[in-house]
Amino acid sequence: MEMHRKLEKELIEKEKWAKEMKDFLESFEGVEKKIAYKKIVEGKKLETIAGEVNLSYQHVRRIHMKMQHKGNKKIAKA
Repeated sequence: MEMHRKLEKELIEKEKWAKEMKDFLESFEGVEKKIAYKKIVEGKKLETIAGEVNLSYQHVRRIHMKMQHKGNKKIAKA
């Protein structure tokens, strides 16, 4: 039973994290949303994202930093 409780607790934590990530992603629009999705969900590096969204690495990095300073640091952990 102990293992069952542990797994149930872990599932609840993962569901909470997934909800937070969904809310976080929905707080952006346009290219910011694309960058956030590719960084968090797809786990891509900023250099790769820059090529995929046809922007310079420096510009993508600036957008990424702006998103971090928006008050939610979760994208930095991705």
